[in-house]
Amino acid sequence: LIQRAEQRGVRSVMSTAEVFDLSSDLQVWRHIFENLLDLTAPSARERKEVAARLEGVSDLDRRLPLLNEVTDLAFEPTVFSKNLTATQRRSEAIRFLADITAPVGDGPLLLGLDDVQWSDTASWALLAAILQRCPKIDVLLVSREMDVQLLPREAQDLLNLRHMDQLRLSGLPQSETDALLGDVLQVQAIPEQISIGIHTRTEGHPYYSRELALDLLQRGVIHVSGGLCHVRLGLNDLESVDFPDNVQGAVRSRFSQMSVDVQITLKVASVLGRVIDIATLEQVHPDTPDQPDLKAYLDTAQTAE
Repeated sequence: LIQRAEQRGVRSVMSTAEVFDLSSDLQVWRHIFENLLDLTAPSARERKEVAARLEGVSDLDRRLPLLNEVTDLAFEPTVFSKNLTATQRRSEAIRFLADITAPVGDGPLLLGLDDVQWSDTASWALLAAILQRCPKIDVLLVSREMDVQLLPREAQDLLNLRHMDQLRLSGLPQSETDALLGDVLQVQAIPEQISIGIHTRTEGHPYYSRELALDLLQRGVIHVSGGLCHVRLGLNDLESVDFPDNVQGAVRSRFSQMSVDVQITLKVASVLGRVIDIATLEQVHPDTPDQPDLKAYLDTAQTAE
C-alpha cells in the first residue's frame, strides 16, 4: 500500500511503535515529525528553518518548545511552556502537533503506524486530533490481532469511525506461500514436499512460513544451488524432520544455530530497541568487544535474516 501510494505521488511516512512506548508519551510520532519537518541534525539553523516553515500557525512563538516532545530540536522554554503541568503539557502538545501537521502536510499524505497495539494513550489522542484537523490525510494502522475493548478510549473512538476501514489478514493460499518462499530462498520453484509441508504447518502465515524455510535451509534439510531448491539427499519423508511448532520456535531454532558471540550481541541489542547505536552497544555488552567485532556480529545476523 505504501509503495502504491508513493507511485501515485502521495508522500508516505511510516513509523513503528515499540512495547517501551507504552510508558512514554508520543514516541511513535518522533520519526513521523522528523520526516515531515525534514530534520537531519538538531541545530540553531534547523530551529530557525522549522520556525520559518511553521510561520502562520497560531501562537507559534510560545508553543514552539512543545516540538521538543517529538524531536531533538531543543527549543528554549517559554513562559507558557514552563508553567504547564504534565497533563496540560501533553494536551497542549497534542493540539500543537495537530495544528502544525496541516502546513507541513499540505500535499497528499499517508501516515502509517505499525505495531499500533503498543501505542500509548497520547499517541492515539494525537492521531484522532490530526484526523479531525486534517481530514484529507490518509492513515494506515497495522497491528496484530487485539481486543479493541482493552484499548484506551481514544483508540476505541478512532477505530469505530465510519470511514475507518478494517482489513483482517488471513493466511496465504498455497500458491502465494510458494511465491513468498521463492522470493525468500531466491529460487524458481519449491519442491512439492517442502511446499506442502510448510503450508500445512503454517496455514499460510507469511512470517512463520519465511522463518520455517530459512530454518530448514540453515539446518541443511534443503539447499539452494543455481536458483533451484533441493531436498537433502535421502530425505523422502518430512515426518522425520523436527519442525518448530510455531513462529517463535522457528526463530529460536535459527537463533540457536548462530555463534555464541552473535547470540549474546543480539540479546543485548534487543534491549536497545529497533535502532541500535553501536557505541552504546559497545558500552553495555558484557564481553566488551570492540566496534569492528560488533559490526561483524550484526552483519552475520543480518545475513542470516
